[in-house]
Amino acid sequence: MVHNGYPDLTTDFGTTPPTHLFTADDQRQPDVYDYYKPTLNIITPRTDTLTKTGPNWPTTLTTSDLIVIDRREVDATNAVEIRDNIGPVTFEDFTIFSSPTLGFAGRYCRDLVTFRRVTLRPGPKPVGATQPRLFSTSADAINFVQCRQGPLIENCEISHQDDDSLNVHGYFFRITSVLSTTSFQFTYPGSASAFLNPMQAGDTIRLHAAGNFNVIGTAVFASASVVGTIGGVTTYQVNLSATPTTPLAINLWFDIPQLNCPGFIVRDSYFHDHRARGLRIMANNGLVERNRFENLTKCAISIGPELGQWREAGWVDNIIVRDNILVNIGVDTHDDGNEIRYYRSPNKSQILDRNRKACDNQR
Repeated sequence: MVHNGYPDLTTDFGTTPPTHLFTADDQRQPDVYDYYKPTLNIITPRTDTLTKTGPNWPTTLTTSDLIVIDRREVDATNAVEIRDNIGPVTFEDFTIFSSPTLGFAGRYCRDLVTFRRVTLRPGPKPVGATQPRLFSTSADAINFVQCRQGPLIENCEISHQDDDSLNVHGYFFRITSVLSTTSFQFTYPGSASAFLNPMQAGDTIRLHAAGNFNVIGTAVFASASVVGTIGGVTTYQVNLSATPTTPLAINLWFDIPQLNCPGFIVRDSYFHDHRARGLRIMANNGLVERNRFENLTKCAISIGPELGQWREAGWVDNIIVRDNILVNIGVDTHDDGNEIRYYRSPNKSQILDRNRKACDNQR
């Protein structure tokens, strides 16, 4: 039954919406594996049944437990979007109470975006409600992709969102055809994207082996263009300024480190009481210091690419993590207990090794 003051159930939630389990005292259910996707059967706009699907459901659920059904898969709308900025952007003393998907989405930025004294937390109870809100956003609080400069986050408080506090990464593409020793094409779903906009001549292209994604060569970017869109898939062409250090080949993967949101800074901030990770870092040359991470279902800080599902680049070097406080991390049953995770490049692990030892000594 839907609590008073909250919207009716409608068919656009889908038949298996993402579902999150809480206890009667508004805490995340302690035996959850992650979020779940049960079958939703709407009886009336205020009542429904949820049929469990898949494994790992808690055996400790009771009739007093609470359920949140999020709408990130159907709304796909972010609270704030920063796109293609060519000058600095600053958010100060700014609060987000709710978002159907991301809180802040940074896309194709070419200059610094600063978050200072920014808060994400659940908003006040709706009119007529007795049950407080349990979510702030239904996805990442701050998510930056394909930007030349990572964000500066300081003196912020981010909590109760449905995913990571911060996610910074670039794109990871697969070469689909080779036109010459200095020219190739790749494809990406959807119509022509603006992710070409921040690319600059002279950027480094890292070439990755198919299968294990080892870095096997580099090239120098010269230009890129849209070839065309057929059947919902767009083809792009990349031209290099010289022959790469390893021959181009179909099924090699590539990323551009200068576009993985490098140079981010996260300091003097508080990340707490939410699903997933505190920071998901896939960018070089970053600083994480004097923050507090508390009551997170996954690890506090994840450093390195996500190549299994989301294809979020890339291998990471030169990250400083120091003087952070971690409390009650990895509280769901899906997490392996690591507070800080490192996914090290097979070819360039020395800097991360040194940082890992430093972090282990300070925990």
